[in-house]
Amino acid sequence: MSNIEKLYYNLCLMNEHADMRETIEAGDRLEGAMGKELYGKYEDEIIDCTDANEKQGFIFGFQYAVSLLVNGEAVSVNE
Repeated sequence: MSNIEKLYYNLCLMNEHADMRETIEAGDRLEGAMGKELYGKYEDEIIDCTDANEKQGFIFGFQYAVSLLVNGEAVSVNE
């Protein structure tokens, strides 16, 4: 396991963050589109897929942020 993966998993274990409103709404839309029974049947696979996407986004975003810092590029929050 790489150091960045360890950082990601430690962040996940902290449980000090909650899902963003957009995340909750997207999950609700998915369940509504699939129907409660079908969603329940495939919930584990859906969660595995979304977890993998979240981990990938964290790792790629972290690597990008570090590259900006290393290269001395200024980043505006309003961009």
